[in-house]
This record gives sequence, C-alpha cells and structure tokens, in this order.
Amino acid sequence: MRRINKKSVVLAVICCLVAGCSRSNAPRAMTDAEFSSGLSKGFEKSKAENKQLIQQATSSFEKKEYIAANSSISSVLSKPDLSAEERAVASQALINLNQKIRAAAENGDQMAQQLQQMQAARK
Repeated sequence: MRRINKKSVVLAVICCLVAGCSRSNAPRAMTDAEFSSGLSKGFEKSKAENKQLIQQATSSFEKKEYIAANSSISSVLSKPDLSAEERAVASQALINLNQKIRAAAENGDQMAQQLQQMQAARK
C-alpha cells in the first residue's frame, strides 16, 4: 500500500477550505438607486400589511429619514410568513440603511448612536 503524505492531505484540506470560503452567499447592500423600486417590486405580491410597511420605508428613505425606514424594514423582517425573495430584498435594504446609520453615528448623530447601542444590546 502506498502511504499518504501528511503534507499533501493538509494542503488538500486547506485548498478545499479556501475554495469553499471564497464564495460568499451573504446578501449585498441594496443601492440607493434601486431602494424604492427594488422593495416595491420584491413585495408586489405580498400581504397588504407588508406592502404598507414597505411604502413607509421607501417614503422615509426618500426623505432621508433612515432610522424610520430601518424601523419599517425591521418590522417587515420580523414577520415569519415572508417569502425567500421578500426576505432577501428586505435584508438588502436593511444593509443599506444600517450603513447609512453607522455613517451618521460616526459623524456624531446622537439618534443614530442610540439606535446602534440598542441594536448591540439586543444581540
């Protein structure tokens, strides 16, 4: 029988891990340009309550009221009956909002700082 070289096995395992880790299934942030239309399209077949929350989120976003938009999207995401597409679209929108809120907090916005503290406390 041929002996397996330990270095070869270790190298093969590392290559498999690197190849597997290089593919990311994490959602990307929704861009500002696609925020309103992307959410509306993603929720066009949704329940009326969800559509209303999405409308509130897009309206708040357009007014640059990112904390209010975050609250509406978070309310939608708390619903267990969302489809996979709805959950993905809402998650992409929330990533965008969280980036904006983080930037505002870094620039001294006290409301954004408080929101981040509350979010951190829930984790």
